[in-house]
Amino acid sequence: MTGGVAPKARLCRIRQAQAGGIGLSRNNHPMQHPPHEPNFLHNLRSELSNGRLWFDRAVVLVYAMAAGLSVVAFTLLGEWGFGLFERLHGANRWAILLWTPALTAAIVWVTRRHFPGAAGSGIPQVMAALDPALPPGTQGRFVSLRLTLAKIGLSTAGLMAGLSIGREGPSVQVAAGVMQHARRWLRPDSGMSNHALLVAGGAAGIAAAFNAPLAGVVFAIEELSRKLESRNSGLIITAIVLAGLMGVSTFGNVTYFGVIKVPILGWNALFPGLLVALACGGLGGVFARLMAISLTGSSPDRFSRWRSRYPVRFAAAGGLVIAVIGLVSNGATFGAGSHAVTPPGVVPVSLSSAQPFMASAPTERIVAPRKSLRFMIDSPAGQSSAPALGAAAAR
Repeated sequence: MTGGVAPKARLCRIRQAQAGGIGLSRNNHPMQHPPHEPNFLHNLRSELSNGRLWFDRAVVLVYAMAAGLSVVAFTLLGEWGFGLFERLHGANRWAILLWTPALTAAIVWVTRRHFPGAAGSGIPQVMAALDPALPPGTQGRFVSLRLTLAKIGLSTAGLMAGLSIGREGPSVQVAAGVMQHARRWLRPDSGMSNHALLVAGGAAGIAAAFNAPLAGVVFAIEELSRKLESRNSGLIITAIVLAGLMGVSTFGNVTYFGVIKVPILGWNALFPGLLVALACGGLGGVFARLMAISLTGSSPDRFSRWRSRYPVRFAAAGGLVIAVIGLVSNGATFGAGSHAVTPPGVVPVSLSSAQPFMASAPTERIVAPRKSLRFMIDSPAGQSSAPALGAAAAR
């Protein structure tokens, strides 16, 4: 019986191998053929023959360049606006007592009446637009080309008023609004969703604002989206890097915070170093807490109630307080505050005379409260990282 079974099993293997196109060895055992080498030219022709696919890719990359250039334009306008404020302050320092409150009130009025989506730092708006629970068709309330233009104009006006606002957070919303506009040129089946465009735009804003393309890639993964879409991850990363290169090509290959040169330190610097680190961390926590309370309006104090009832008047009063603190500090507390952590060679000439005062002991007691005060004004367009850096650097 066993002798009859073996030939039948061998015959069965032969038939299965012939049906599957598998060769047999001399002993009638299946033998695998080596895999075929990929045809490079055939694959290249197949890839290039899809013109519509390449058109979609070109649209994304062109809009990535536009997003990077919009951040560059935003940066240049911000520098121009703050330069105008400095010239006004230098010509007649007492005029700031009228200029800053009036312009601050105007910014809050325009923001609340025409562009409520442009209020705040910009990053929470992009995060809200990325929320899967957001109803369809409501992303335009947080991110759009219209809000991009409003964000640039209102933030520039805030710097013209001498307010303590940064451009890093607004750059995220600015670039995301530009990238989101690419949706109208893409096919519905292009594979590039609104979520992917917002991720690419928000990260492109960080890459261009900090002049660091790789920082945008990390920001996209860690902050804006925990999972990039695998189908277009290469295109998304390329768009982020390309947007960052727009900043590099304009401002040069310079670092945002300069180069840190650490001298030789002994053990005697350990305790002061720990003390400074703890103080900076505490100040940062207090600053964030005050900012969250002022923005959400959750505090039942008199000032929050007054701000909710009379936002424009409150903005004017806050602008007046900011102007007074700026005059007392000889102008050192005006602006974003990032100048305090910028190397002397990169600091604008107009601020070089204020550098000794910005790092002095009296300033550290003035800068931090003044930076927090800005966020109690009804959330004009602006961002908090640069003021926080300036307050911490004053330690």
